[in-house]
Amino acid sequence: MKIYSCEGIEIDDQLNNFAFPRKNANYATVSLTLKGGINVQLYAGDLIVEAKDGTQYTLIEDGILNSAGKFKFECDIPGDIGNKEAGEIIKFMKIKSGVYELLQDSPATGGQEEESDNDYLMRWELSRKSGSWNLDAIYSALLKLNGVKSVFADENHENEEVNGVPAKSIIVVVDGGADEEIGETLWLKKDTAIKSIGNVKVDVLDVQGNVRKVSFYRPEKVTIKYKIEYTAVNGINITDDDLKILVENYINNINLAGYLTSYDCENKTIRSVYDNTKLLNIDVYFKRESETEYSKVLKLNFNEVGYAVNS
Repeated sequence: MKIYSCEGIEIDDQLNNFAFPRKNANYATVSLTLKGGINVQLYAGDLIVEAKDGTQYTLIEDGILNSAGKFKFECDIPGDIGNKEAGEIIKFMKIKSGVYELLQDSPATGGQEEESDNDYLMRWELSRKSGSWNLDAIYSALLKLNGVKSVFADENHENEEVNGVPAKSIIVVVDGGADEEIGETLWLKKDTAIKSIGNVKVDVLDVQGNVRKVSFYRPEKVTIKYKIEYTAVNGINITDDDLKILVENYINNINLAGYLTSYDCENKTIRSVYDNTKLLNIDVYFKRESETEYSKVLKLNFNEVGYAVNS
């Protein structure tokens, strides 16, 4: 059976023969700073906290709180919804005596939906290019991690800066996933003579037990405004709001350094809902919030992911 003609469980059956499983839906986790009294015994399940949008997280480890300390929480439901920027988790929904305050000073990460057939097959194809000490290997290894949506990687082996990459260094931008797993994977895969740079720094242990610093970047969310022009088939009711949901889903799920195009938005997203019997034509235009002109094609920078806002 040709794998690229398979669907659903057929793909799983084929790739499981190569010990290459599909990524399952995963729960986001976050370390929160708790403040309270002295010698407060906490058990998993004692505390439940909530984000601004109502998403809840439950304490998943035992420990003793002495004035202040870090404790790990897990989102109650799997998927991207659990991934939250620092400061979005704001209140207790279940609290224990002796705990007074919470602070989210790091993002909640690692939440992911179950991998789609298309993403599963794409990751499989990329993994076949992986080796031990090259950029493709790093890229492929990072994509295998739970919660990682997309990756951009570039390196420079020269003694001077090339294309914005400092001498003898590697730049990696990772959208999604847990900091610790990303750091460990980078340490195992990158050439030790090449310095990793970035604004996220992770301590990892080498085989001798020495602490090593590994760095990488998280993406910047860029506000993308859009306009839609369309003609529905006579007698077919298509609302602006219906199309906005589809366009925003397209923009918010473009990979790092990807292209936003009217053609892809129509053919990969909109036409799956509205075929030619319902929608005669549609054009979508994009621009950064800081720009004045709209265009049918917009290229994201290497460290950017899109965040859709209707114009």
